[in-house]
Amino acid sequence: MSTETKFARWNTPIKNALSTTTSRVGKMGDNSTFTPFTIIGYTLDDINVELNTSLEDIIFPTNFVLHLNTGGSTEIEITTIEEIDTYDPETTGEYQFKANYILPSWIDDVPIEITFNVIVYENYIIATGGTITTSGDFKIHTFLNNGVFNVTQLATTSLKNEIEYLIVAGGGSGARSYSSGSSGSGGGGGGAGGMLEGTYEELTIEEYSVIIGNGGAEATNLNGTGNKGGDSSIFSLVAKGGGAGVRINFGTNAEDGGSGGGGGGNHLDNQHVLGGDGVEGQGHDGGRGNVSDTASARGGGGGGGANSAGSDAINGTTGASGGSGKSNSISGSPVTYAVGGRGSRYSYSATAGTNNRGNGGGGGRQSTSANGAAGGSGIVILKYRYQN
Repeated sequence: MSTETKFARWNTPIKNALSTTTSRVGKMGDNSTFTPFTIIGYTLDDINVELNTSLEDIIFPTNFVLHLNTGGSTEIEITTIEEIDTYDPETTGEYQFKANYILPSWIDDVPIEITFNVIVYENYIIATGGTITTSGDFKIHTFLNNGVFNVTQLATTSLKNEIEYLIVAGGGSGARSYSSGSSGSGGGGGGAGGMLEGTYEELTIEEYSVIIGNGGAEATNLNGTGNKGGDSSIFSLVAKGGGAGVRINFGTNAEDGGSGGGGGGNHLDNQHVLGGDGVEGQGHDGGRGNVSDTASARGGGGGGGANSAGSDAINGTTGASGGSGKSNSISGSPVTYAVGGRGSRYSYSATAGTNNRGNGGGGGRQSTSANGAAGGSGIVILKYRYQN
């Protein structure tokens, strides 16, 4: 009697093997020994489903491929499927299932266990635009100039579609001062750009336009009025540009804005030139200018800031402080934005607002009829979860 040769089976499943159909005949060895069909492995792919997919909504396989010792393979019908791991549609991970089947009689072997995994995954926001950095499980998009925030995929869960945002407008410029003996007067500081911070919860797949406000240009006009900062915006949220400072009361107070500009020093009618109004929720009012018979004491008021109003001028020597800015850590570290511009000081040059912080520019140096300093440009920063 001839001796049968059994081929060992692989215990580890073969993934993604090529499938061919074998002829259902035995194989003769070199010594005319009959070699029966035996199983060496199988192919059955895992299934990927999105988080919150119910068991009933999973499309399970109806067959798999057995690989035989002869080098061929055959397709086998799946009769039933059993859970090995208890499936939880609300928890990501791998869940093992078992495929039951009937082994054809022409295969001279015992059935092997056929398993596969259902892998529950979660989508996260995918977007481009600006300069992209990461901090832990979050992506941060920073826009220093106009651009587009392009969302191409939303997260599976609505909570993870929330976008934290910081929107800062451009700061206003300070007013030009005027020096002419007893009639000189100082310029008010520029108001900080409006500052918005919060969470946007209505994200959709689309391209969002991002606008970055310019800082108000250096004030050179002889009437002493500064220039307003530009608005910054995204998601239909608009941070208003900082108000311009003014020098003297030409029938108007300082300009309103995200934060108001500072009023100028006055000598004409002993009326204080008031600071401009800030937008509620974005900034504060500018300070008023000082009134004095002494030209060097006619200092300008400070521009408003995101955290506080600009100071009123009490003389022209020290100058009124601009309103304080507000710290924000959306970028991964604390940064202060939207500081109001300082009112004019008699013997000190004005300081320009910092770009991409939305700071107001200072009022021009009073002793030399100096220009008001430019305001700083704005910024938009977006932050969202991209993993975990």
